[in-house]
Amino acid sequence: MQWMIYGANGYTARLIAREAVRRGLRPILAGRSAEKIQPLADELSLPVRIFDLNTPSSVKQSLEGIAICLHCAGPFSQTAKPMRDAAISVGCHYLDITGEYQVLEDSYQSQDAARAAGSVVISGVGFDVVATDTLAALLKEAVPEATHLEMAFADSAGPSAGTAKTMLESLPDGLTVRQNGKLEKMPMGEYHKDIPFADKDRYCVAISWGDIVTAWHSTHIPNIRVYFPMDKKQMGFVRRWHGMTRVLKWQPALRFMQKLVERRVDGPSDDALATRRTQLWGRIWNESESVEKTLDVPQGYQYTVLSALFAVEQLLAHRVMPGAYTPSQAFDPHTLALLERENAQNIALEPGAI
Repeated sequence: MQWMIYGANGYTARLIAREAVRRGLRPILAGRSAEKIQPLADELSLPVRIFDLNTPSSVKQSLEGIAICLHCAGPFSQTAKPMRDAAISVGCHYLDITGEYQVLEDSYQSQDAARAAGSVVISGVGFDVVATDTLAALLKEAVPEATHLEMAFADSAGPSAGTAKTMLESLPDGLTVRQNGKLEKMPMGEYHKDIPFADKDRYCVAISWGDIVTAWHSTHIPNIRVYFPMDKKQMGFVRRWHGMTRVLKWQPALRFMQKLVERRVDGPSDDALATRRTQLWGRIWNESESVEKTLDVPQGYQYTVLSALFAVEQLLAHRVMPGAYTPSQAFDPHTLALLERENAQNIALEPGAI
């Protein structure tokens, strides 16, 4: 079976491609720019396909003969739909590594079309949102009748260019949470608290993380918030200057800032990938009981390599029926919780990452 990594010139995709080859897999490397992709293809002796996502017929043609597309080219708000639609139209399985809640919802709503086409659709097979979706599913087992779920994660390594560009795009929208079963928008900084991670307490602020969609579909818990550490001074700055981020709704300004990010941001260093960890915390409750749980997992990009390739390998082995799923619906959350055991320390680091 042939499978493809699209957006193979990106930081995360390069890590995935190198680890795939180490495991004996041979993906096709794809993207818009031969100039950017060919060096990696030469390094790994892998085939290349070059195409953009502007013309549906061209995308469909480029996916012919491909069993699985692992889509790694963000921002996914712009790229996921054309790739997902084309994949379904030719009966190709679709995976991506988005954490954008709108994209996750759109993918989940494609389940009827995916089933009819014989395709599997799973968005969010990277750290966003496998790690937190796993935690949510495990907590739900502990409190089956839960009404509230809160989770938090702390990753001290810096973002890749793709992640930073997505963050820029989402800034003007403020905060979105799941409240009484519905997505509700409110000002950034509305919810904040000290979170007792396993290693230390951290001051955190609620963010618009993908679990407000995926954990909802995975657990049906009507109230969901996700938190991320932020210095209290930073939080004050965000509250005071949030209105200025509305300029990013103007596409020329957004594109300028994203181009700036492309030039100045690559991704976490070798040292960060090899030594840093990501802390997860979750609390689930109802009127009569409450349970907390913490997890210690690899740094987020390293975790993404593990989780994305796990998803690819499961689909190559025909272990998921056609349809659209969250990660913990497609795969056993107890298995997902053990992803690190054999492979994490062996992941090939990014040569020359800064």
